[in-house]
Amino acid sequence: MNCTPDHGVLTGMTRLLAIVAAFALLTAVPAQAHDKQHFLALGDSIATGRQAVPVTPNQGYVAQLARKLPNLTLTNLACDGETTTTMRTGGTCSYPEGDQLDAALKFIGHNKVQLITITVAGNDIAPCGTQGIDPACIQRATAAIDANLRHITAKLRKAAPKATIVGMTLYDPFLAAWLTGPDGQEFARQSVVVTQSINDVIENAYRASKVKVADVEGAFVTTDLTTIVNGLPLAVARICQWTTTCTAADIHPTTEGYTAIQKAYLPLVR
Repeated sequence: MNCTPDHGVLTGMTRLLAIVAAFALLTAVPAQAHDKQHFLALGDSIATGRQAVPVTPNQGYVAQLARKLPNLTLTNLACDGETTTTMRTGGTCSYPEGDQLDAALKFIGHNKVQLITITVAGNDIAPCGTQGIDPACIQRATAAIDANLRHITAKLRKAAPKATIVGMTLYDPFLAAWLTGPDGQEFARQSVVVTQSINDVIENAYRASKVKVADVEGAFVTTDLTTIVNGLPLAVARICQWTTTCTAADIHPTTEGYTAIQKAYLPLVR
């Protein structure tokens, strides 16, 4: 019996193995690219890292957080001026998909997103305190925040069921009115009550979709008007130190303020 392998069979097997090896090589690169882990940032100008007087670039809390998480690739879709309404309907910034939420959902659909951060709602409330506290405006804004955040987070959670999603409560820039005298101090006291009420709504809306909540209200000690530091209540001193509201009439955080926000997020994203 001739036990020598047939040359034609060997050639066929060699070609088959070569094809298998080539296929494995071709498919390896897309698999590695698809396996890249992403950090998706959403929201308004606090998420973009805007500052009145930037000292150095990339000092927003998102950029700081990304440096703490070098294994994740950051994509920031946040938009200056975004409200909870425009985030889901568009009109503030231009996205090919029409609005920030749809842009986020498309990104999630094409990438492996491990972390999503959200900072939004401050611009919903901002118009309600330009000439004293406007209760009707607050009521409308609160209802919009509740409905929109529940819609936004439900969509994100459905699209990324295994991702860590973290939102935040708001600090209170209206506390700067304390510096203007007795009327301003009464306005500041009222603003704290409003901020607490709105933050309760924000927390409940986030938690309905199993979204974690960074306690920025607590980090800024927003409710502490009794502890006195350099002649000012601690909450007022903190808002003046961590934002430029008191010096430049700009509510955005300083680098130190953004660091405080980043520290509120960090334990929840790890």
